[in-house]
Amino acid sequence: MPTTQNPRRRRDLEAQRKQERADAQRAAYQRSVRKRRLLAAFVILMVVLVAIGGVVMATSDSNKKTAAAPTTTSGLPTTTTTQLGNDLPPASLPAVTAGASLTGATPCPDENGASPRTTKFAQAPAMCIDPTKDYSATIHTTKGDISMFLLPDVSPQSVNNFVTLARYHYYDGLPVTRIVPRGWAEIGDPKFADGTTGPGYTVKGETQPQGSIPTPLIVAMLPGADGSSGGGLIIGLADQANGMPKEATQIGNISDSRLDVCKPPEGQGTVQHDIDKTATKAGLPSEVVTITGITINPPTPTC
Repeated sequence: MPTTQNPRRRRDLEAQRKQERADAQRAAYQRSVRKRRLLAAFVILMVVLVAIGGVVMATSDSNKKTAAAPTTTSGLPTTTTTQLGNDLPPASLPAVTAGASLTGATPCPDENGASPRTTKFAQAPAMCIDPTKDYSATIHTTKGDISMFLLPDVSPQSVNNFVTLARYHYYDGLPVTRIVPRGWAEIGDPKFADGTTGPGYTVKGETQPQGSIPTPLIVAMLPGADGSSGGGLIIGLADQANGMPKEATQIGNISDSRLDVCKPPEGQGTVQHDIDKTATKAGLPSEVVTITGITINPPTPTC
C-alpha cells in the first residue's frame, strides 16, 4: 500500500522551495544592480576621458594659433586671409620725410590745399568742417585715384581729423604698410627720425558699443588698442571687410568700382584690384604703393 506523506513534512518542503526561489530572485536582483552600477561608472569614465581629451586638444590648438599669429604695425592680429597673397618677397618701404611742425592750437588748414606740408602737431585740430554738409575726397596713389564720400554726420570728429590732415598734406608720400588680400590695405602713421610716430595727438574713436559694421570698400581710421586713432587709414579692397577690427571708426566709403570689376577699354582692374595684387602671404606689399596726395572736394548741403 502506498504511504501518505506527513502534512507537516509537505509544508516544510514547500516553505523551503519558496525560500530558495526568493533567494534566487534576490541574487538575480543584486547581480542586475551591480551590472547597472558598473555600466554607469563606465559611461562616466568615458565622458571624463573625452572631456579631458577635448580640453587638451583645444589648448594645444590655441597655443599653436597664438604662437603662429603675427602682429601688424598697429598691434592688431592678422587674419587667415593672408594666405591668399602672392609668393613674392615684401618690398622695402621708403622712409617718410617729416614736414613742418605746429605748436599751440592747430589752425584749420587752407581749404584749397595751399597750406604747407605739416606732419607734427601739438594739439588735435578744432572743428574745421561743417558736419551738416556732404564731403567727398580723392585719394591719389601710384596705382591711380580712389574716389570716396565721407560720413561727417556719422563720425564728425574722425572725419574732421582726416580732412584736416589731408589738407595739411600729412598723407603725401605715405606708403601702404600692410595688405590683407581681398580685404583691406593699411596706411600706418609714419615714424620720423626723432623716434616719434603719428601726428602727435590722437582722436577718440566714434564706434557704437557693439563696434563698427564694416561694408566692402569701407574707409576707416586705423585704431589703436583703445580705439582712438592718429592719422593711420584703412582702405577696404573687397569682401573681407568684416574681418576689420571692430574698434575702427568708419569715415567713408569708396564710390568707384568693386575689386573684381574691370574698367574698359584697357581691361585692367580697378585701383583696389591693383593694390590687392601686391599683397604677399605675409600680409606685406610686394611693391611700394604710395599716396601722392588727397584732394578734399568742396562740401555740398545735405539733402
